[in-house]
Formats: sequence, C-alpha cells, structure tokens
Amino acid sequence: MNALSVACRVRRSGILSGLFLMGCLLCQAAPLYAAAELRALDSCLPGTVGATMLVDPSYCKIAIQSKVDSDSAVVGQVVAGTLKESLQMTATYNAPPGSVVLGRVTEIGSERTTARAIVSTERPFNSDGCLKIVFEEVICPDGSRFQICGSLAKQKTVVPLSTGDVRVIAVNAEGQLVRAKKALPTGDRVRNIVGQNAVGLATLPLKAASLVVRPVALGVAGAASPSFVSNRPADPATVHPRLRGFVDGLIDGLPGSVVVQAFVRHGETTELLPGDQLTMSCIPVGNVAPASDLIQTRIHGVVLCSPGKSEIASH
Repeated sequence: MNALSVACRVRRSGILSGLFLMGCLLCQAAPLYAAAELRALDSCLPGTVGATMLVDPSYCKIAIQSKVDSDSAVVGQVVAGTLKESLQMTATYNAPPGSVVLGRVTEIGSERTTARAIVSTERPFNSDGCLKIVFEEVICPDGSRFQICGSLAKQKTVVPLSTGDVRVIAVNAEGQLVRAKKALPTGDRVRNIVGQNAVGLATLPLKAASLVVRPVALGVAGAASPSFVSNRPADPATVHPRLRGFVDGLIDGLPGSVVVQAFVRHGETTELLPGDQLTMSCIPVGNVAPASDLIQTRIHGVVLCSPGKSEIASH
C-alpha cells in the first residue's frame, strides 16, 4: 500500500466520520424539538404569562445606559435604558423621550459549543451567550412613574462601525438577546469562505501532498489576514494576532478539523454596551405614581433619584 492510497483513505474516513457524527446529532435533536413544541403550547394555555397579554403591546426604541454581558451578569441585575422616542400606550400611560426605563435580567445563557447548540431546543444552532431582560418601570422627566410589563421585541440590527466592522444585535421571538457583538461585514465573511474553499479545491490535485500543503496555505493566509480563517474580527486583546491567524489556519486545514472544532470551540459573549439601541414591547400594568414620590435605585454606582437628577453613590 503506497502513501497515496493511505492519504486517500485518511481523507475519506475523515469525511465519513464527520457525516456520521452530524447524523447522530440530528437524530438526537428530533425528540428534543418535539419536547420544545409541547412546552411552547403549554405557555399559551390559560393561566400562563402568555395568556395575560389581552391588549396590543406598544413598541418603543430605548438606548441602554450601562454595560451588561452574558459572562458577568447575574439574575436580578438592574438594567436601565432611556426612551429615544415617545411611548404611547393609553391616555393615562404615556412617557416622553428621555424617560428612564428600569428592568432586570431574568435569564442568562452561557456560550456553548456548536455541537451542543445543534442538539439543543433552546437557541438552536446558536452557540453565543444570551440574556433575557424584563422591563418593569418607566420614570418620566417630571418624576412620575408607572409600572409596565415589557421585554425586547424580535429584531436584528446591524450597525456599521468606524473600524470597518459591524455591530450585530439580534433578539429572537422569545425575547432573548441571542447576539450582541462585533462582526465582519457580510461581504468580508463571504469572501473569506470563498477563499477557504478555493484553497481546498486548489490543493486537491496534489493528493497526498494536500494533507500538508492545505494547512500551510491556510496558515499563511491567516497570518496575512488574522480574520480570514476564524471569520471574526481580530481580538484587540490578542498579543500576536498574525501568529494566532497562522495557527487557526494550520488547524483548520487538517482532516476532520470541522468535527473536532464543533465539540471544542465555543461561541462568543453577548454584550450590551452603553448607547446600544433596541426595540422594546410593553403594556401598562400599574397606576401612575405622583412626582413627589422619588425613586432611589442603585445602578452600577449611580443612584437615580429622578430623571435628570442623579448622584454618585457612596461605596
């Protein structure tokens, strides 16, 4: 048996093992998806939270005031936002732009591997972290406030950045913030994928030698452009981004690397930054409080006494 036949068998076995593992994952996912459908039906039965939404919700864009991410957040953490537009619900419940919206984190999901995301019924095929935020109170500029039942509406926003990258914010139908991170523009991602496939096709005629040439070629391309293989913006915290790009390309070019990375590589942190704008849906649930009844809520070292009047909290 010569070296050529050995190389062909190694490549063929790597492809077959990858297809087998993916088939097993999909088979395991089927019953889990069925269970998720049953839970979704239960949430619509009378007596559940979903059954209490008897009025049409109002929608309003808010700007986040403080940073919150899926790594360091805790359940119950206060989240504050500012209305970017008027919130019109009823003749009684109205809030002008600049009003403060207070909420809290109710659910946190950590980053996970691609393999786990495939078989999961929660956020399927999404390996990034997630956050769920419930908004409970609006404080108007005159100091009056009222209770609301609010959450993030389903949305996807792509904001261009001065660096040439984009910031992607996505919320699913369940109100979970499933993506808030910096990413490459769509054109750059497509170009990287096409380039990776072109390298693979170009090295196929080399047969046994392709087992060495392809990883080296991807490594050189990754060193020239650190985001070429990972298809992510270069991490500013990386000391040697070009060396990291070379190593990523070298590993990605090995046979069966896709299957191995599916069980090893984790997603990214979902991180809301001050100034991020999202659409909130809400309904009123309480009476308006008088302006003289002030609020004092500690939010990351700041005590909000009333909108427009804040003082640094003493630690």
